[in-house]
Amino acid sequence: MAMKEMSIKGIHRCRKACKTALVLDSSAGWKLWIALTREEAHRIASELRVEGEHPACRCRTNSLYALIEGLLSPVGITIASVILDASGGDMVVATVKMRAGALDTAAACHTADALALAIRLRVPVFATETLVKLVEAKGAKGRQDPVPAEGETASWLDRVTPIDFSL
Repeated sequence: MAMKEMSIKGIHRCRKACKTALVLDSSAGWKLWIALTREEAHRIASELRVEGEHPACRCRTNSLYALIEGLLSPVGITIASVILDASGGDMVVATVKMRAGALDTAAACHTADALALAIRLRVPVFATETLVKLVEAKGAKGRQDPVPAEGETASWLDRVTPIDFSL
């Protein structure tokens, strides 16, 4: 199955609807918007802050991703990639590909968590051909992304603070 590598562009927040999305770019020029809950946005923003050399939220060192990294590394298990695929309607599902020596295995993972792991561990993210076709078909039919166009969104990562996530 042919796959396209994706790059994580960043987190954007719609000014009008107060929705947050992680934006991924493809080499073919289309974008994939993954809608995030407040908690998912917080976890991914924390990982992106470190990637962008911004100070991380204090919760980063105590996160699930730190635990996973700490458990896998000593036993020689590496995460090789994250694969995104379409799953009915507008759903995107993720699979984490792992390697232990010559053994390759995969595990289904919550999409936002898989992407946060990809950011933390600096592993490539790929979209399956099925997802690529779905996104391209939606663009050809003039359907809107779940979040408005880039001109109607604001870069959120530069302004986000831990206070933004308190209830």
